[in-house]
Amino acid sequence: MSLALGAFFAGMILSESALSQRAAQESLPLRDAFAVLFFVSVGMLFNPATILADPWPLIATLLLDNLRRHVSSARVKAFAFRAMSPLFDIHRFTVCGREEAGARHALWARNHEGALAMEATAELA
Repeated sequence: MSLALGAFFAGMILSESALSQRAAQESLPLRDAFAVLFFVSVGMLFNPATILADPWPLIATLLLDNLRRHVSSARVKAFAFRAMSPLFDIHRFTVCGREEAGARHALWARNHEGALAMEATAELA
């Protein structure tokens, strides 16, 4: 019998005992500490300068999210976008879309002055 299978059977037998309940309660603080370490380490990997240097994929994701909210069964087959003018997070911007012929949708984002900032097309499957 393999070591892993033996450990599995031992775990199954001990899972019903009072000892397992006590071990679970005593390990909760350790579990929480590892959860904190995980999220802190993931947070340290995030570089906000990436979004500032190239915000267009994020805006494109907002356009797709807008489409998904209005067409809940949407499965995107093709997506293309083009940046037109800058968007700044200190100002409001608008994300819009409309259905065109067939399964094609036009999406766009306008800046706080109403100028076109990004346009995109999505084709649904």
